[in-house]
Amino acid sequence: RLIKKYTKLIKYENEKGYNTIISTVSHKKEMRDFARDQLNQFMEINLLCSSETCAIRDFKNIYSKISKKDNECFPGVTEPYEISKKAELILNTDQNSIEDSRIILLNKTLEFLNENISQGSLRKK
Repeated sequence: RLIKKYTKLIKYENEKGYNTIISTVSHKKEMRDFARDQLNQFMEINLLCSSETCAIRDFKNIYSKISKKDNECFPGVTEPYEISKKAELILNTDQNSIEDSRIILLNKTLEFLNENISQGSLRKK
């Protein structure tokens, strides 16, 4: 599983004193729970967006190539996305503009980092 590789890499970088930000598509609750259990400081961000809106924004035309009958794993289309109940931030990108979502994400991430730095659980470099 990729999530195990990612968490191992993040733990390694954290042990060297680096704050690590990684973006993954973790559509299963068990994936996110695994990462949360493995990492001391974990900020889960859930982006809510309908597959219809994603298809409209899809500049790579990936959505037009995927069908619900495909065996390929494509969260939100061929695989259900399990909504998180533990996310530190939920961004509804259907309702918010991309620019507004970017600002909300930046502010929440800075707040998370500053809280953890002030508690001594992250180092400021």
